[in-house]
Amino acid sequence: MKQRAIVASLIGVFATSASAQDLAKFVDGELSGLVNTYQGIHAHPELSHHEAATAALLATELRTAGFTVTEHVGKYPDGTQAYGVVAILENGPGPRLLIRTDLDALPIVEETGLSYASHVTARNPAGQAVGVMHACGHDVHVTTMIGTARALASARAKWHGTVMLMLPSPADRQWRELPRLMSRSAALAVTARSRRKAKTRSSWRASSSCRCRPSSAGKRIRAIPRS
Repeated sequence: MKQRAIVASLIGVFATSASAQDLAKFVDGELSGLVNTYQGIHAHPELSHHEAATAALLATELRTAGFTVTEHVGKYPDGTQAYGVVAILENGPGPRLLIRTDLDALPIVEETGLSYASHVTARNPAGQAVGVMHACGHDVHVTTMIGTARALASARAKWHGTVMLMLPSPADRQWRELPRLMSRSAALAVTARSRRKAKTRSSWRASSSCRCRPSSAGKRIRAIPRS
C-alpha cells in the first residue's frame, strides 16, 4: 500500500509531461531508495514541536534535488522557532505551483509487529510518557514529497514555471500566514540566486573562468490494514 502511494505521486508528476517509458525508468530507479527512506522515517517518528530530524532530512533531500531551501520557517505559539521548511525550484517564466506536506507523528504506541515499527517514546506537553507513531501517513507524505522533488528536477526540460514545496509546522497551519511565507521564501530564493551569480562573476574576474490532530496518550495501534 505504501509503495503504491509513492508510485502514484510520481505518476502524477510525469502523467502529462513524459512518456510511459520515461516514467517506468524513473520509478524503477527511485522506488527502492524511497521505500527505505519511508521505513526510516516511520521507525523514527517525532511529535509536534520536536520534528528536528525529520525536517532536517527533508531539507537535505530537497537541496540535493536542486531546490533553494529555507529551514526553521515560522514560530510556535510560545515564541520558539518552528521546523517549517520551504523549498523553491525556479525554471523560467510560467505558472507557480505550491505543494505542501506535514511531518509530525502522533502519541500512539505502535504494535504492528513490522520490522521497521516505531519503538520511540517521548513526553507529551503534560509530561506523560507516550509512544510515538506515524499513524496517519505523514511518513508517506514526506517520502512522496522527496520523490516528487526529484521527479520535477529531473524533468525540468519538460516544464517551466516555479515550484514551491512547503512543510509548515503544525503551529503554522493558519493559512493567513501563507502569503507572507511565500513572499519571504521567494525573496530568499532571489537573494541566494543573486549571491551565486555574484560569486560566479567574482571567480571569473579573478581567474577568467507543507491533518491530523494529536490524540490522547495511551492509544495503541495493533495492525495496519492490508490493501
